[in-house]
Amino acid sequence: MLDKIFTLRRKNNKLKVIFDMDDVLADFMPCVLPLLNAMFNRNYAVEDITNWNLKTYYGDNVNDIFNTKGLFYDLKPKKDVLKEFPKIYNNELFDVWIVTACTSTEGYLEKIQWMAKYFPDFPINRIIPCNEKDTVWADVIVDDGLHNLKDFELIGEPVVYDMPHNKVFPDGQVVTYKRIHSMKEVRVYLQRKIAGIHKRNQIAI
Repeated sequence: MLDKIFTLRRKNNKLKVIFDMDDVLADFMPCVLPLLNAMFNRNYAVEDITNWNLKTYYGDNVNDIFNTKGLFYDLKPKKDVLKEFPKIYNNELFDVWIVTACTSTEGYLEKIQWMAKYFPDFPINRIIPCNEKDTVWADVIVDDGLHNLKDFELIGEPVVYDMPHNKVFPDGQVVTYKRIHSMKEVRVYLQRKIAGIHKRNQIAI
């Protein structure tokens, strides 16, 4: 049923895909945990963070880290992102948008600057600051946050970018979304998906 709806709403037969930034394009947890460990005198590794809510590990003041100047700009790209992500957003079969949570104007500007540094040809008007991602329509969302993916179930297809914090839901339920481990996997999966949709609609690509 959803595929039929998407076929009617899709523009120019393109697959509309929204990407998260933190821990999808940018290596957020590996870069931020050392800062949090120093700030709160902890010694957590990425593998120890099995719950997306960092307050579980660092307490109620953990969000103070997001006010650190340069935090988002200094993040490193995830593996193979520099090579593979342009192959996705430059592909005429895909309509690609960035939808990323922001807690401040400064953080949003840093994310725009990060994108300009690593992907200078990506249109700036396709970077949307939004903490409630179910307000944005797309065929597919690629995200690491289970709360974002859960909210998106009745809108499009949730695709989870594998991280230790998204193996299970907070209630212990196992996550059954399509799980990917690299941007190349994302690209291949999206290509197969759009090819299958076009084949069902008898559209040659």
